[in-house]
Amino acid sequence: MMKPDNVDCTMAQAHIKESWLVGDCQPAPEPESALGAHIDSCVRCRGLLEEIRRVDTSLARSFARVSDLISPPDSERFEETIRRVHEHPPEAYLLQRVSRPIRTVLWVTFFALTLLACSALAITLAKALAGH
Repeated sequence: MMKPDNVDCTMAQAHIKESWLVGDCQPAPEPESALGAHIDSCVRCRGLLEEIRRVDTSLARSFARVSDLISPPDSERFEETIRRVHEHPPEAYLLQRVSRPIRTVLWVTFFALTLLACSALAITLAKALAGH
């Protein structure tokens, strides 16, 4: 706990930031408290509080505009999305996309090894027929 007569900028700014992060849109403490008195008298802390209030207001306005443009998903749409994920899992889609290139690489490797084995056999056979 902070002592009423021992409030510094670090403690006040930490309180302001933490209050905003936990959802307190007006993170200023009561003016009668030591913390409130410090914020009222400190230009830096008051500036931080005003900046956070401006950002909060701007975010609220922006999200209000977005919510006007995009309707929130209703339960039917939500259930449809879950149903689709269960019908066609993302892993299956990934395997479908990857399987063809993997098969191609495996066939090319198989043919390259077969060609190598045939070449080695042909060289051995040629040397045996030449009498070496």
